[in-house]
Amino acid sequence: MYEHELGPTGMSYAEYERRVLLGGGPEIVPGLDPADVMDAVPGEHPGPHWRRLRWTELARRIGDPTVPERCLPCQSSFPSIAPRPWPAGIQVPSEGSMDRAARNRLITILTEHSPQGPDTP
Repeated sequence: MYEHELGPTGMSYAEYERRVLLGGGPEIVPGLDPADVMDAVPGEHPGPHWRRLRWTELARRIGDPTVPERCLPCQSSFPSIAPRPWPAGIQVPSEGSMDRAARNRLITILTEHSPQGPDTP
């Protein structure tokens, strides 16, 4: 997932989107451009004002386990956030798929451990 340089805002993504669609502009959350939030492509880096936010970092910050017992890793793995909508300053992970950076890293690791390197069928 990714976090805007402003960090998580006090406003949920759903509320932020509603206000933008009602005609609000960048002043809704100063420093957070609606295009940066609403035009992000799932699985791609959202842009220059966003940084990678690892599951363990978020879990440590909010005091939740990275993945609670008997749960699969997903948006609802964080009990402190799951009952409420996610904040507008965090792009939630796209469930069931990896972003490009994670995919590229996985391919590099698999290639390093494959018998014929990148030519392994």
